[in-house]
Amino acid sequence: YIAPSKRIDIVLRAVALLQEDSPELYYLLVGEPVDHHDLLPVIQELGLEQKVHITGFVDSATFEACLRAIDIGVNLRTGPSGGEMSAGVVQLLAAGRPTVVSDVDGFSELPADCVIKIKQDEFEVDRLTTALRRLIDNPGVRVAYGVAAQRYARGELSFSRAAEQYLAFIQACLSRRNDW
Repeated sequence: YIAPSKRIDIVLRAVALLQEDSPELYYLLVGEPVDHHDLLPVIQELGLEQKVHITGFVDSATFEACLRAIDIGVNLRTGPSGGEMSAGVVQLLAAGRPTVVSDVDGFSELPADCVIKIKQDEFEVDRLTTALRRLIDNPGVRVAYGVAAQRYARGELSFSRAAEQYLAFIQACLSRRNDW
């Protein structure tokens, strides 16, 4: 879903700043806007009607096709959250896409070599613009982040790794229970 908590307005402002120097830049928003979250006025105010597309709801096959089609992922969030990890971020990393995230909650724990973290403050748009410009202008940097992202996802975010961690936790709980 596309919701205010995903800070799309920040991304749109960065895209507006980048559009002159990056004429091929195109921002794809994958998902359905939540009720009353109309981005069209901001898109129009920033002159981005030809640079932004909102897909609406997509099935998993279409989402996977979108992941393959993009060069850079952006997944910002407001904090605090419940500490959960975004499925979208996991999918971006697993697909080997260089990804920019908000430096909040669980995103802060991601390694700096596989995501670019943006602090939320009055300079957020500028930081995001700088990060995106660096990724746009430097294919080698995009590749390096993408390779590190995919390596991290395979090693730390896989189902088998999660199962190992659950098993270790359960075993630790059971061993402590026996100590009672």
